Amino acid sequence: MRPRGLEYLIREMTPNCVYGGVPNAGMISYNCSYDGRSVRAVYWAGTNTYSIDGGPPIPGQINTTIVQDFLMADTARVLAQQALDVLLRNGVPLP
Repeated sequence: MRPRGLEYLIREMTPNCVYGGVPNAGMISYNCSYDGRSVRAVYWAGTNTYSIDGGPPIPGQINTTIVQDFLMADTARVLAQQALDVLLRNGVPLP
């Protein structure tokens, strides 16, 4: 069965993300990819900070929303999300 429009839009604007790392050593990674681009966040328990693509330390554990937004910043996702929001406000149901 072929996905419907909204279902397809949601699937196409969602990055593929996976956790990894070496939790026993206090290092957790979160890797996301979308349309040939990728970002990697690494959390270090010893400092209770993480960084995205080697950037400056960010306090706390990995915030997946921030990592995904970092990846998707220069994509059509913002426009797609706005279009989806308009459709939902106008009563178009999600699949």
